[in-house]
Amino acid sequence: MNPKYHIAKRKYIYDILKSFFASVFITLYFITIFFEKEEQEITELTNTQALLSIAVFLILLIAQLIIYWLILKRFVFSDQEESFLVEKGLFFKRRINLPYKNIHTISIKRRFKDIILGLSSLQIDTGTTASIIPEANIVLDKSYAPVLKQFIEKKKIDKDLVIPSPDKFDNTVDENDAPIYQARKTELMLMGILRPGFLLFIFIATLICFGIVIPLSILDPDINQRVFTIITISVFVFIIIITAVITMLYHVIKYYNYQMSYDFDSITYKYGLVSKAEFKLPLKRINAVHINQSLLYRLFNYYELNVSAIGIGEQNENGQIKLESKSLLPITRSETIELFLKHTGYSELNEIVSIKPTRYKILNFILIPLAPLTLLSILPYIFLELRFMELLPIIILNLFSYVIITLGLWLRLKQHHFKSANGLFVFQRGAYTLKRTLVKKIKIQAITYKKNPIHIIENIGHIKIKYKDLSGKVLMRNFESASFENIKNKVIMN
Repeated sequence: MNPKYHIAKRKYIYDILKSFFASVFITLYFITIFFEKEEQEITELTNTQALLSIAVFLILLIAQLIIYWLILKRFVFSDQEESFLVEKGLFFKRRINLPYKNIHTISIKRRFKDIILGLSSLQIDTGTTASIIPEANIVLDKSYAPVLKQFIEKKKIDKDLVIPSPDKFDNTVDENDAPIYQARKTELMLMGILRPGFLLFIFIATLICFGIVIPLSILDPDINQRVFTIITISVFVFIIIITAVITMLYHVIKYYNYQMSYDFDSITYKYGLVSKAEFKLPLKRINAVHINQSLLYRLFNYYELNVSAIGIGEQNENGQIKLESKSLLPITRSETIELFLKHTGYSELNEIVSIKPTRYKILNFILIPLAPLTLLSILPYIFLELRFMELLPIIILNLFSYVIITLGLWLRLKQHHFKSANGLFVFQRGAYTLKRTLVKKIKIQAITYKKNPIHIIENIGHIKIKYKDLSGKVLMRNFESASFENIKNKVIMN
């Protein structure tokens, strides 16, 4: 009979802390509900009330400690020759049997509490279920986790391997190949302010400061306008600087020591300072590749490369699904992107002519989206009879926003196209952030052609391409039916 091994017992320390604080909060709630009278706060408990509160606390604490201990004892894993078995559950036992040949994603994660307790979470996924949550999540000693990870990887090839015991094992682990990519700290700091979020924050802060706060102060005659404007601009600059520093530090901490390496059939990448993670992902499990360039990325000639792959993620204690980073190359140059695409078989189709929208493109991409915005911008000045000079800053800011939005719609039109060859499709879209999605023909699951009432008149429609992922889809807008037939025929052709 194959031996069964328990998860790390040090996890029980964390369970003890959870039980203690949960018992304290529930006891306080108990005191508030049963001992507090209407319109009278409790300043001191009677002896009976104190004894009852202590009894409730102890009962809750002991009950939770017993339950957590039983859960810990019944959480075991074992080698079943052809598969890796995980058994868990208190009242309803669950057996997760993962065939070694089907396991494709193995990751090691260390959150802050894991680092303190010397633990690691080994996550295993086969990709057979449409979920970002791994099928198995095992809490192990930090030195044993990479040993078990290596055993699972090698068991696919060597059937005679014996699973090492958590109590006695050789912690010598094969070193990964030298990383082909390693993000420098200066690049990680730059990433914080070059991504779209920071630029959007500056734009919104500018609208609030110069479009609302300063113009409204003009209407109050008691305010010293010059002093108020200087103070407001100073606060605005201070907030921008503090936000820049915080976002730079956040990206350095999150992606600290980011490294990626690959061999002939898989990719390994790891990162993190406070919360650490390490993934190994087979190339065949990549469903799509996304190459993004925000406005500032384009100005500084940087790229970001993401992938779509099922099974990268986790569920926290509150049951909330947390998506893991899929940025294999969070900030890099075009040369590294080209090497990665060549290695993974996603080389871009630079010499192939793109297919673009041709019918009513200015109407659909620019004029129709601008129509409601134009009305909302003009009507207040017409019907409210606002005085022009008093609201001059708001008008200037309104015109500036209108120009920014119009330019964005024009860029979206110019950058909206697709091309295909040799079983690979490249879909490009975006305005200020340029997005390119590369999908292989074998990964495409469905293609649909949708028309709204206006499209029926114009004889065009939206092409929706769905590929293998939880929400893997690409929407190409305002194309003729011939473009849809072009994609459909290339997908169904052998």
